[in-house]
Amino acid sequence: ALDKDRGMLTRLKQAAKEEGVRFTYQRANIVKMKLKKKYDVIVAAVSLHFLKPAEIGKAIATMKSHTKRGGLHMITVHTKANSRLEQKYLFSKNELRNYYRGWKIHHYRELWGNPFQMKKSGKFMRRHRAELLAEKR
Repeated sequence: ALDKDRGMLTRLKQAAKEEGVRFTYQRANIVKMKLKKKYDVIVAAVSLHFLKPAEIGKAIATMKSHTKRGGLHMITVHTKANSRLEQKYLFSKNELRNYYRGWKIHHYRELWGNPFQMKKSGKFMRRHRAELLAEKR
């Protein structure tokens, strides 16, 4: 697992321990780090929107180049349908799918998620997202 947020890594470690799952953890920024090996599976779950617009293509290219043939990417991103969401980057319609031309797309959809309650305000929100499961050929 790779994340630049120490708190997220701590939560992931705890969840993995509770579920009996083993992971390798590293605190790093996907845009700046130099990966040294290729992986079977890369998951980016609602994280790419924290990157600057100029970093999105580089981050996806880095993930793609460090995936083994037959390896999978499972990615969920926020989209521009979230007009009030203040993030560094929101994906346009079909933009995530377009980054994966040449890969086998097993699943792609854009949808509104279920309502959830915000911890700080107590308000209920829904977020629009794009989901992708793609296999490197």
